[in-house]
Formats: sequence, C-alpha cells, structure tokens
Amino acid sequence: MYIKPATIVLMAICKIESVQMPSKRQRNTTAKHNDIIAGYAGDDTMTKESGAKNTVNVNVSWQRAKAIFYPFHPDGWEESDMIESAVTGMVVDAFLSKRVMSHTLSINVDQDFIDGVKTFVQTAPGFEEHGFRWPFESGVAKFTEKEFVGNDFPVVWDGRGFKEAELTDVERRVPISADVIEPGCVVMVEYVVTCYSGRKSSPDNVGFLPGCSLKLLSIGLLAEGIGNSLKINAARKKRRMAY
Repeated sequence: MYIKPATIVLMAICKIESVQMPSKRQRNTTAKHNDIIAGYAGDDTMTKESGAKNTVNVNVSWQRAKAIFYPFHPDGWEESDMIESAVTGMVVDAFLSKRVMSHTLSINVDQDFIDGVKTFVQTAPGFEEHGFRWPFESGVAKFTEKEFVGNDFPVVWDGRGFKEAELTDVERRVPISADVIEPGCVVMVEYVVTCYSGRKSSPDNVGFLPGCSLKLLSIGLLAEGIGNSLKINAARKKRRMAY
C-alpha cells in the first residue's frame, strides 16, 4: 500500500499559544490549500492575495516563536490550529535512539513532494530563494526532532495492513519501538514545515543562512525492510506488555 508522497493531510493539534506537540494528535481532516501569501508585521500576522499561481493552494498564517515560523490555519473552524502534513517513503537513514543529539529520519521522496514543500515555504514572511537552506538533497528528505532528546523517539506505530483512510485514526495505532525503523522500511511520516531566520556572524555568534526544517511528529511503519519481521514482532509484543 502506497500513498502519493505529495499528499498533504491537515490536522488540529495545538493552539497558537503553544507550539509544543502532544504525543497523541487527532488527524482526521484532509484539505487542500488556497492561493495566499502570508506577510508578517510585528507580532501580528496578515494575509494578502498572491498574484502568482500557487500549485499547492495553501491558506496559511505564519506565527513566529523566537526565530522560528510555524504555519497555522488563518480562519474557519480550524483557526489557530497548526498545519500538519504527511508523506510516505522508504527509509534511507534513521537516528531515533536516546543517544543522539537530535532525532532524525531521512526518506526517499519524489519531485512533487519537493516542489510542494518549496511552494508552501515561499509563502513564509520575508522568504528569499538565494542562499535558502532546504531539508532535502538528491531525492532524500530529512525530518528532525529535539523535543524528546534523551529518550528513544516515542511516537512510532505499526501501520502495516492499514487502509489509507485508517492511517489518520490514532485510536487504531499500536505503539512499537523506534528500533524497528531501519533503512529499507516503508513509513508514513507526519511532520510540520517550519522556517527559521538567518543570523549574521558576530564576535560572539556563528552566522547561518535562513532555511526550513521538517519537524518530525510521528512515524508509522507500513512495510518492514528485509530481515526486520522478527525484530518488529518482538518489539511490538514488548510495547504491548509495557502498556
């Protein structure tokens, strides 16, 4: 079972007052976006119509927390809810243990996914293409997370055998160990696109260019790699006994 990588799934997860991600999120709303560009003015967010064609059709209100911008729905019943997305792909690298400085997951993605993220990010306040840092290279996208550093990444679940419509039903998800996510696995990754500002070099600080990150929220295993079946079944049994 395969989901087109460019598919965007929107879910209500947190209010504008907080950008922390809970370990369980409701993800049951699928929506397309509209042609709009977000402009930032002080602590207020305003929107303006885009004259150019936006291929992902996004309605987005970018909210800043320190030097990072997070995407939120600007109006309607989803107002003030953060925009989440989902993509499937084969794992290239996974560093999800408690021993790492940040949890990272790299998967293969197609050009439609890359173009979709780029078009979405172009709606961010002050976006400039020159020197912008992207979280993908040579058809591989990198997802990162630091909220759970010091522990194994905890939001990993078994989605094998699920129909496409069942993948957003959090009540059906059985937790499994992050140890089973290895190169060759096929996964569904839930994430948030964020943008960060650049910083000029100074005697006290190292400078860096602006860019975007794909904040890792959860990983659903859709198919294991070769030789992983026994390891996955053992990890699943262990997690069930822990609950």
